[in-house]
Amino acid sequence: MPIPSNLSPFRLARAALDWLCDGRADYRAFREKQITRGYKRRRGWCIWIWISAGLAMIAFPTIETIFVVTLATTLICFMLLDAVD
Repeated sequence: MPIPSNLSPFRLARAALDWLCDGRADYRAFREKQITRGYKRRRGWCIWIWISAGLAMIAFPTIETIFVVTLATTLICFMLLDAVD
């Protein structure tokens, strides 16, 4: 039996986070940054970076390659998404 969309765990987690962080200036700034066109564009880049990293991990399935590619991809995406517009 599927979970109704209004009771999904992700929606409940988001509601709990919004409730806990309500009124914090840094959280408001983060939420406002998420709706900008630049942030959405960079998030799209991160998706493609992760897809290409996954293909690299499939092509070279050694533990060292997986570790290095995962670490580099994570740091690049953090850098992209934390950029100031």
